[in-house]
Amino acid sequence: MKEASFEKLDKTVRRFLSEIPEQDRRNMAYSDLLAELGLMIKDPDSILHKAARKNVKIFSPGLLDSILGLSIWSFAQTEVLQLNPITDVTRMVEMAMTAKKIGVLILGGGLPKHHTLLASVLREGVDRAVQITADRPEPGGLSGASLAESISWRKIRKGGVFVDVYSDATMCLPLIMGAVLDRVKKRSRRLEE
Repeated sequence: MKEASFEKLDKTVRRFLSEIPEQDRRNMAYSDLLAELGLMIKDPDSILHKAARKNVKIFSPGLLDSILGLSIWSFAQTEVLQLNPITDVTRMVEMAMTAKKIGVLILGGGLPKHHTLLASVLREGVDRAVQITADRPEPGGLSGASLAESISWRKIRKGGVFVDVYSDATMCLPLIMGAVLDRVKKRSRRLEE
């Protein structure tokens, strides 16, 4: 990417953050920040925009470890912005504890995988899980760890349904989503008949 692209992102993020009232930028959960940014994005195909419009929380525990995070950090050096990651952990645990069933789709692994599964430990784990990762289990890292291993940590329920897909998520996810959407369309047509 060209330097101009990073500069444009930084200016856009600064403008968006400036539009959030200062009192709302104190003790702010990452998910609330992402929702605010999502409402400001005008691209109707943006996942962040669609989630914000539908009031779907997006949790990103590693938010600051990104180019967006660098722009957020830069803004916080001169303006009020106090992010609170604990709020999102609390929300995730509360969602897990009140849910009848939980299914997760894990793309990659690491920190987001750990947070997602850990939030369900107090309820004895998630009920269904799909993990798409390019990492392999042999080196022993979290990103490549099989979901079966998660049962011993109570991150996946005994008897839960899960599958590990060892591949590139940018290739697999569109194929999986295409198949799911095709199945939904076929089912809708059958119901209409």
